[in-house]
Amino acid sequence: MNEITIPCTVGVLTKNSGATLARALESVKHFSDIVICDGGSSDNTLDIAKRYGARIIEQDKKFLDPQGRIADFAAVRNQTLDAAKEQWFLFLDSDEYISKELESEIRRITLERSEGVFTVYRRYMHRGEEVMCSTTYPNPNRRLFARASVTGFIKKVDERIAFKDGVVPEDIYGALYVPVDGTQGPSPSKTAYYVGLHIEQLKVSSKSFYKDFFKIVYRNSAVSMLYFLRLIMIYLRCRKKKMPLRIELNRHLYHIRFIAAMWRRRREFRRYKA
Repeated sequence: MNEITIPCTVGVLTKNSGATLARALESVKHFSDIVICDGGSSDNTLDIAKRYGARIIEQDKKFLDPQGRIADFAAVRNQTLDAAKEQWFLFLDSDEYISKELESEIRRITLERSEGVFTVYRRYMHRGEEVMCSTTYPNPNRRLFARASVTGFIKKVDERIAFKDGVVPEDIYGALYVPVDGTQGPSPSKTAYYVGLHIEQLKVSSKSFYKDFFKIVYRNSAVSMLYFLRLIMIYLRCRKKKMPLRIELNRHLYHIRFIAAMWRRRREFRRYKA
């Protein structure tokens, strides 16, 4: 059974991803179709992709900002979906990889079924050891789906799958691993980039800056308090591998930076609506 190729396309976005891509592609080497959507890599990313038999397409420049960074993640993800050869689709980030258990489950589902959307649970790895205690667990992500069950990716940032009426997501056994070694956590420039994308997305839908601003302050404060309480419980009760405190706290700093940047750019909301 393990020798049967998995009839599923894997879509991966890359840009100078050579340090992690081989591990990601090694975990999906039994999948029948791999699509790499590259944003102009200058390292060995494309060499690695070719070594694993991946098809390479270029990120459409109309979905990128002037610096060549992705400005519309849903649109670029949809490029990989449009290029897919198989009816089943799994999408990964270039630093993620799947467990053998998840591979087996995907093989079973894709061979037995023709429709569905499945929730995969992400697990963190730190210095080669699985993190068992984290404030973001169980960390569900809808990553595997039949193309017949969805309409595509939506949202320019924090992209997600939009599935058709009547489709009910199901859980799938097995982990999607996310390493958190080294410099995990956005750099100041990357944080500013994602904050900017969130603000641009919010400007499109905003009808009242102050109403949206105070709603976001309230929601982010509530979320941070919840995670802070979870963090206390983890450090008091969990005796297994914990997420490094630096990484846990970095998530909350992002909320603060987002609120501060939104306030600084409040005049743009009025100009945008005008």
